Amino acid sequence: MPDNPSPRPKKVTYSFRKASDYRIYPATGAWGGPTIDQRHILMNLSIDHGTLPSYTTHSVELVNG
Repeated sequence: MPDNPSPRPKKVTYSFRKASDYRIYPATGAWGGPTIDQRHILMNLSIDHGTLPSYTTHSVELVNG
């Protein structure tokens, strides 16, 4: 173990970055039915999810064990 260890951080920040071509393709819901002329089906897809934060900060606690 080093004689002079570096101080431990009290907080850690996680940064969430998306690529410029980031897209969401999965669907968790669908709503639709036959069109008026009964020859086609109209369907709308949706996804239920929260927006990702830009960053989060968490406290760090030292645990002796």
